[in-house]
Amino acid sequence: MTIVNGKRIIENARTQGYAIGAFNTNNLEWTQAILRAAQKEHSPILIAVSMGAAKYIGGYKMAKDMITDLDKSLNISVPVAIHLDHGNYQAVKDAIESGFTSAMFDGSELAFEDNLSKTKELVNFAHDRMIPLEAEVGSIGGEEDGIIGNGEIASIDQAVAMARTGIDYLAAGIGNIHGRYPDNWQGLKLEHLKKLAQAVNRVTGKDFPLVLHGASGIPDDQVKMAIKYGISKININTEAQLAFHQSVRDFVVANKDLEGKNYDPRKFLASGVEAIEETVIGRIKVFGSDQRLLKIQIYSNTLLIISSMIERAVSILLCKGNSFCACFGRKIITRLLSTLNPLSGCPTSFATIISACFLTNLFLAYSTIFSVSAAKPTTNCPVFFAPTVARISGF
Repeated sequence: MTIVNGKRIIENARTQGYAIGAFNTNNLEWTQAILRAAQKEHSPILIAVSMGAAKYIGGYKMAKDMITDLDKSLNISVPVAIHLDHGNYQAVKDAIESGFTSAMFDGSELAFEDNLSKTKELVNFAHDRMIPLEAEVGSIGGEEDGIIGNGEIASIDQAVAMARTGIDYLAAGIGNIHGRYPDNWQGLKLEHLKKLAQAVNRVTGKDFPLVLHGASGIPDDQVKMAIKYGISKININTEAQLAFHQSVRDFVVANKDLEGKNYDPRKFLASGVEAIEETVIGRIKVFGSDQRLLKIQIYSNTLLIISSMIERAVSILLCKGNSFCACFGRKIITRLLSTLNPLSGCPTSFATIISACFLTNLFLAYSTIFSVSAAKPTTNCPVFFAPTVARISGF
């Protein structure tokens, strides 16, 4: 089972310059499609559950259990966080108590001071239970399960004040809306996002994760620019719903539902579920979270090889009595390797790992040359490395 806390995977995305998709689920089939897509793309993911979806599914505990059980039965190996989407005050508490691993409090319909006050209370509640909290400033346009926003540009001062409450990520209105975008939509206010991100980064002292709601239908180039400016979590709901609806509609219009036993709901809904999966895969690739876990595995394996080479060289030098060179070489290379943390994403660049490999090979070559011209290994040589030392030294 790979259910994880949402904070870590979103902060990793912010640090590494990509975004995590938060895909809304509505039922079992929807959840299966999202999980399969994440697994195929080796991508961390958030499965989002709105208040309305939780009610439809049978409650927060039922939604959490469904996601958890499917994660296990489908043998999912990528990190999956269970996220409450647009929850009111009580919903945040109920979801967290039910086992959700991330939650959003949407107080945008309140006066800002009330929103701020309620957020502070929920930050304490969530953090006492080690769960991250998302908040919102500047209402997102459109309607999300009864919460209606006219759409506005978030105040930078309000964003800074909200960040000071200790929240873990922040949704800020930048011209985005829920549902379909009208033909006269003017696009995301990217320059405003850039300024807002800079202000929040200053007050928090780090690259603070920002959230883009209503991302269905936003052009890919704008999404990628938003990620560049600090968006680390992107919510998708309408896009998957439209794909599901169109696929099922095409199935019915073509009278395929009348063929054989296609009245069976498993067959009747199959094309729609596949459309959801394809949509999620497409968004994952745009967000840049695809192949993250595969890359981490490759880097982890590389680091294991490098570490083994370092220890071999150190062992040879220690066996020959050259403890200074052994310690000095190990310190330099391990200092370089400390910049690589496989669990937090990919290295900043390939140059770092290439440098580590190059220096390690030099270190190993030096230790090999030294051992050839030195005396035979002493009895103090570590047993594990003794055969290797003897082979290299020619003894």
